[in-house]
Amino acid sequence: MTANINQTQEIIAKISKYLPNIRPLQNFLHLNMYPDLLDHDFFEVLFSTANYYANVPFPEIGFYQKKFHANEIDRTILESIIDQYANSPEENTQLLNNLFREIKSFHIPEKGHRPIHRFISEELGQSINELSEPIIIRFLAGYFDQGLSHWNMPENQKTMLECFLQLNLQSWIPIYPLRKKLLRELASLDSINIIHTLLNKMITDPKQQEIYLESCVTGLKGWAGMIKTLQNNPSLLIDKRQCHLYDFIAIRMIVEYAWIICLKPALLPLKTELVSLFMLDKQVTLNQQEFLLFKIWQEAYEKSLMMRTLTQLASHHPNPSKPKDIESQILFCIDDRECLLRRQLETVDKTVQTFGTPGHFGLDFMYKDSHFSYPVKSC
Repeated sequence: MTANINQTQEIIAKISKYLPNIRPLQNFLHLNMYPDLLDHDFFEVLFSTANYYANVPFPEIGFYQKKFHANEIDRTILESIIDQYANSPEENTQLLNNLFREIKSFHIPEKGHRPIHRFISEELGQSINELSEPIIIRFLAGYFDQGLSHWNMPENQKTMLECFLQLNLQSWIPIYPLRKKLLRELASLDSINIIHTLLNKMITDPKQQEIYLESCVTGLKGWAGMIKTLQNNPSLLIDKRQCHLYDFIAIRMIVEYAWIICLKPALLPLKTELVSLFMLDKQVTLNQQEFLLFKIWQEAYEKSLMMRTLTQLASHHPNPSKPKDIESQILFCIDDRECLLRRQLETVDKTVQTFGTPGHFGLDFMYKDSHFSYPVKSC
C-alpha cells in the first residue's frame, strides 16, 4: 500500500519544520534556525533534529564529568535537577550513578546517515548523492543568481520546476542522464504530483517513502531552507523568483530517478525486504536514556555557570572612568560579535569609551558594485 497524495503533502509539511530558516546572503541576519519549532521543548528539538541530521548536540559525557570534578558544576545544583526528573528515591539514585559511569560505547549516529540513499548507492556501486547533487546545486545557483553572472539563466522568471524542465526540453542535448521522454511525461504534472508519481515508482512501503523524502529534503538542507524561506518571503530577493519547496524536492527526485533508470533500472521499485534489512543493519539512533543524562548534565552546567557569574557580578563594584578622563568615544554596531572588541579596547585603554548602537546610524542606503547588476543593502 502506497501513500496517497495528501499523506505525501503531510510528510513534507512535517519535514519542512526541521529546515533552517536561511535568508539570501544580502539579507542575512542572526535568526533562530528553527522558527517553526518555537512551541516545542528546547531539548526535545535538539533530540529530534539530532536524529534528522545525524549529529550529537552535546559533547561526550566525560566532558561534563571533568567539569564536575573541576568544581565547575555545582553538586547541589546537579542534585536539584536530578530531583526534577526522578519519580522516586530509587530512580534518583540510579540517575546519579548513571551520570558518573563511564560510557565507552555511546551511540553517535553515522555522519550524513541517509539509509535509503545509502542502499541505492551500494546497489549502483557509486554514490547517488555525488551523481545527483552537482547537477542540482549548479542549477539552483544559476536560477537564484542575483546579478553575479554575465548573463541570466534562460526561463528564470518561470517557476523553479518549469525552468528546470524547459531548459532540458529546449536544449538539443539535455543534462545527462535526463531523457526528454521522461521530462515530457512529467511536464504536464505540477510539482507535488511529480513527487507523488516518482515516489510510488521508486518505493512501495509508506514508511520508507517518508524516510526517503526526509533524506531528499535534508540532504541539501541549506538550499532547502533558503527555498522554504523565499517561498514565504519572496521580497527577500531583489530579482524575484517563483520557488516552492515542492519544486526543489521534485527536481531532486527527477534527477535521482533518471540516474537509477540509466544505471540500474531493475532496482526499481526498491525491494522492501532488502531495504528493511539494510536499514536495520546501518541505522543508528540516539538512545533516549542517554539523551536524558546529557540533558541533566547540560542544565546543571548552564545553571552552575549562571549562578557563578551572577555571584561575581553582585560582588563586583566597577570604578568607571570619569567623563573628563575620556579621550575618545567609538560607536559600534550593537551586533553581539562586536562586544569582544569593545571590551578589549576599554580594558587596555581606560581613556576609550565605546557604545553599541542599534540600526544603521540613520543611513538607509544601497550599494552597487561596478561588477554587479543589482544594488544591495548596506545599512
